[in-house]
Amino acid sequence: MHRICGRLATGQSYSGQARRAADKPLQWRSHLHRKNHMLNWLKSLLGGGDSAAGANTVQHEEDYNGYHLAISPIRVGGQYRVAGTISRVDDPDRVYRLIRADLCPSMDIAVEQSLMKARQTVDQLGDRMFDQSP
Repeated sequence: MHRICGRLATGQSYSGQARRAADKPLQWRSHLHRKNHMLNWLKSLLGGGDSAAGANTVQHEEDYNGYHLAISPIRVGGQYRVAGTISRVDDPDRVYRLIRADLCPSMDIAVEQSLMKARQTVDQLGDRMFDQSP
């Protein structure tokens, strides 16, 4: 039956308890909408959200001891993960993907740390890093 201004379509009114029960689905949907809005606001405040926000963009490039270092930290929430790629200058098809568990509070710090880790990897492993890459 349909409600019309607190009355059933048949013209009979119904008790306050039935009226509250009939209104409950609308209240529940309103509650979910408010909760969803608050979660979205909190997510945007903490830096979460778009997967595009986590997309890799090269922030710094340099050649180091015959290798090309492309530094591209990954955004994770409000922080940045140390990441980048290392390839040989004379053979750019051989690429080593550098991803570390380190999280940094800003992009600048993440770029510095990623550059340091990439140089360290080149110094310690050299061409052996390409044998370890999946």
